[in-house]
Amino acid sequence: MKIDFEKEIKSVLDIVNSGIEKETEIVQASEILETFLKAISEKTLDKIPADRIASANIKLSILNTNIGLKASEAVFQANMSYGFKKFEYASEWKPTKERISKAFGKATNDDVDSEIIKNQWETTKKEMELKLNADKLVALNKGIEGVMIALGYKLNSLRSEQINANRQK
Repeated sequence: MKIDFEKEIKSVLDIVNSGIEKETEIVQASEILETFLKAISEKTLDKIPADRIASANIKLSILNTNIGLKASEAVFQANMSYGFKKFEYASEWKPTKERISKAFGKATNDDVDSEIIKNQWETTKKEMELKLNADKLVALNKGIEGVMIALGYKLNSLRSEQINANRQK
């Protein structure tokens, strides 16, 4: 199975550079990925020793676990924001209908919905920002997993080469 390391790493770094909050784990993971991307572009990846690749893969694994936890927290925050907005909507419906009815004599469901949605715009924007951040963290988590798999294949390839070289001696 042929894996395009450069494509895998670039796609993960695109997520990192997409405006995601640069927390320690993300910065450290991107530094490791940048190192491998540089080695690929300079055609020196084959010169990186297996133990260094294994060490980087272990570090990425640990960092990715922490990023996964942050992704879970971000998804929770986005879900809570959505729940809050629904609660706020339900709480505002009757008072909004009464206010519109007093002002105009009659309030349709569309009138009430429209008024509440206008009043919830800031909450909606915050909810969307939280969801976007959560989605980026989840994508980053999955992307790093892909790079780790690619590095694992590279390690297996290096080990096979080493075993074959030892057999030929």
